[in-house]
Amino acid sequence: MTKAAADALVQEGDALFRAERYADAADVFERAAQMYPPHPLAWRGLGHALLCLGELHEAARAFDRSIGLRGDSATALWGGAVAHAEIGNKVVAQNYLRRALALQPTWIEMARAYPQFAPYLRV
Repeated sequence: MTKAAADALVQEGDALFRAERYADAADVFERAAQMYPPHPLAWRGLGHALLCLGELHEAARAFDRSIGLRGDSATALWGGAVAHAEIGNKVVAQNYLRRALALQPTWIEMARAYPQFAPYLRV
């Protein structure tokens, strides 16, 4: 399959995600990732949808894959930090959070509001 077909699925997944149809979005993002495995947006979208569904380990794996393909995505890094913090992978969560905040310094307030990030934000 082609990247163009996967791009179309990612757009469909994004629309489903915005409509808060997380299970449907996860299915579409997963199809896009299977169709074109080096698609970082498919993996990132899958991670966010799975995170919203409470499937934390699967979300962490999807974010890891997205970050491995494109390490400068602040939203993938943020999602990965959340997922890994929730499952107790402190080293990975802290690494992803630091990288996300380096890309988006204004997100520090958002990070401060997330209780699981408190240990990582102490000086």
